[in-house]
Amino acid sequence: ANQPPETENWVTRKFLSELAKKESTSIDTETLEKCLKDETYRKQVEKNTLYGMKLLKGKLSTPALFIDGKFVSKLNYVTIQKMINDALANQKIPTRNKEEVNGHRN
Repeated sequence: ANQPPETENWVTRKFLSELAKKESTSIDTETLEKCLKDETYRKQVEKNTLYGMKLLKGKLSTPALFIDGKFVSKLNYVTIQKMINDALANQKIPTRNKEEVNGHRN
């Protein structure tokens, strides 16, 4: 609601630097500005974008959530909770009995 439309080129180096200065005193803005100028992470961002496009079959969108490699199409509590529980149930993690958890073995 607070950002301009995606069709406008409003995310500039100047904007990001000013935002960082405004939002956190712990950000090294000189390093940030150098990284933005040198496009230090451009290749990684492009790689991640291509990976996202592949996962979403060419329809990259935000927000996008994956749980255990599965795309969450309905971003609501019930759906997310069920997918997390299903993923946990499908893991092959050996369980420990109560004595082992408390540090005692029989």
